[in-house]
Amino acid sequence: MATTGRSLYFEPIMTAVPLSAKQLAIRLALGLAAGALSGLFGVGGGVIIVPLLVLVCHLAQRRAQATSLTSIVMIAAVGAVPYLLRSGVSWPAVAIIAVGGLAGSVIGSSLVQHINEDWLKVCFAVVALAAAIQLVLPKAAGGADRLPALSIAVVAGYLGAGLVMGVLSPLVGVGGGIVLVPILVFFMGFPQPVAQGMSLLVLVPVSLVGSARGALAHNVDWQSAIGIGVGGAIASPIAAHLALNMPTALLKALFAALLAVVAFQIGINGVRSLRRGQARPR
Repeated sequence: MATTGRSLYFEPIMTAVPLSAKQLAIRLALGLAAGALSGLFGVGGGVIIVPLLVLVCHLAQRRAQATSLTSIVMIAAVGAVPYLLRSGVSWPAVAIIAVGGLAGSVIGSSLVQHINEDWLKVCFAVVALAAAIQLVLPKAAGGADRLPALSIAVVAGYLGAGLVMGVLSPLVGVGGGIVLVPILVFFMGFPQPVAQGMSLLVLVPVSLVGSARGALAHNVDWQSAIGIGVGGAIASPIAAHLALNMPTALLKALFAALLAVVAFQIGINGVRSLRRGQARPR
């Protein structure tokens, strides 16, 4: 019997082996952890979703990344709600940054084959560590009482922030929020809670586009994505409420710690890859 294009498209979903109760519990627990991280710091949670999907759930790297993006759509959307209600968000700014982020992700993906990612990882680690140190200094940026009015310079800044986020994400292997929040705090003068809320909102369309690309390539493990997404949707708004009721200095210190851990992980990975490359016989 001939099959239609529609049935072929959905075949990977229909023929997937159902997860056991234990496997589902693992994914829900992973979602809870990712949601807590997302709501507390305004990041997607991919920094823990991807490695754990590879190490614990035994997904291939590309499949883990596509699955992570799919779950982040739900996690970020739900986690952004408390920030919307409490911290104040500029929708035009979110739209402009998202456009820059989408364009940057296309550029970054095309540059992967032409740039030495290992040196870029080391450089990113140094900059991220410097940003983490700045965050804990007494007079760190991000103390503005209101959002900057739209002007040509501000619009260019928003587009630039989105471009940097989008370009670095595929090149360095970090989630957009880890890059975007420090940019909004240091260079745009946003308060930390506002920057985190805007980061989550930007992550929704950017992750959605990445998820759609992964789905078209049949790289999304839908059962894992839904399980993680449900767990994350439970934890992210709770963590967001906690962040919004936390002293700003403490929130900055915790985000700085997260930034330092990610920078250390990426920097070590880059250095090891560089050493392996130098050790290969020519």
